[in-house]
Amino acid sequence: MTDRKKALVGLHNEEFRKVLVEELEYKYQVTAVSGLEAMKKRASENPFDAYLMDVNLGNAGDNPEPLVEIYQLPGVGDRVARGDATLVATSGYGGYLKSARELGLEGVTLMDKSDLGMEFERLFPG
Repeated sequence: MTDRKKALVGLHNEEFRKVLVEELEYKYQVTAVSGLEAMKKRASENPFDAYLMDVNLGNAGDNPEPLVEIYQLPGVGDRVARGDATLVATSGYGGYLKSARELGLEGVTLMDKSDLGMEFERLFPG
């Protein structure tokens, strides 16, 4: 038996996080957090195959800095840019996604929360 892939989920809405973690657990060993510092700590400790996070995790407004902080961690952005890991950043507000899109982070998928369910299998193939 092969080891299951690992996913790190950082979403501040508890109900949304629970639903997505349940979906991911069919294919991934999931670590879920609700804040940026916890996500940075976990992402720094071990490489993950998939990352799912709020664009503005832990911050109010359209500041995509949390996404940048995760992407810039050693072993995250370089692996995402090469296609060795998946990073999906989501938001329910189009302005937040627009701000993140302007950063041009290579390999990052930006997705409106309302579209995430329809694209789940494609984004997290297991």
